[in-house]
Amino acid sequence: VENKSGRGVLRGRCVVDATGDADVAFRAGAECEERDNWLSIWVLEESLEVAQKAVAEGSGAGLLHRVYLGGSDTGKGHPPGMKKFRGTDGKEVTEFILEGRRLVREHYQQKQAGDPAGRLNCFPVTLPAMAPFRTTRRIVGETTLSAGMDGRHFDDSVGLVGDWRGPGRVWEIPYGSLLPRSIDGLLAAGRCISSEGKAWEATRVIHGSAHTGEIAGIAASLAARLDTTPRALDVETIRGELRQRGIAFSVEE
Repeated sequence: VENKSGRGVLRGRCVVDATGDADVAFRAGAECEERDNWLSIWVLEESLEVAQKAVAEGSGAGLLHRVYLGGSDTGKGHPPGMKKFRGTDGKEVTEFILEGRRLVREHYQQKQAGDPAGRLNCFPVTLPAMAPFRTTRRIVGETTLSAGMDGRHFDDSVGLVGDWRGPGRVWEIPYGSLLPRSIDGLLAAGRCISSEGKAWEATRVIHGSAHTGEIAGIAASLAARLDTTPRALDVETIRGELRQRGIAFSVEE
């Protein structure tokens, strides 16, 4: 670990990679896969007129307007001729951020030029705190979730994740998707678990990351307490801990 104090070492019986980019797993030598990203950026927009209306009505509902620029999760809106970006290369991350800011500047230059009130009625109030990559690098696990596996039961399921893109689709999370195929003593959580395609889109977001993070944390704690590895844990032992927290494992529950 490197920080203001310099370089140090943190030792533990088990490690959870929740970096979102599988940084720990990759540097430990685990097999990983990467994916390119469309250029995209989200902005929260405000106007003086809307703010004055909110004050007059005593309500903040509708106060902020979200603006989506660049490519969607399917690439619609990606600037023509522009390459896709990888979030695992420092220079490409910087380029991704700069190009996103350029989209924002061009958007408001055009929009404000057509409004008599100019900046008063159209301006950004927040920008992303980090580069808004959707998918970057993830582990290759004992099990890989992929398109068409929503609604499928897994014998080692340790939780459920609802698909944010539409109602009715639920994904069981197999414990094997948290286990790197080639490394012991390590679990993945969040955006870097073993999932691909549409499944990766479903599991990468906040609720899925929080859920798999809780599961991985519990499994890591059990492995350390029982002096074993995550791979050697009995899934029923993990489920016993999860049941106490009201976590369901099957789409049929």
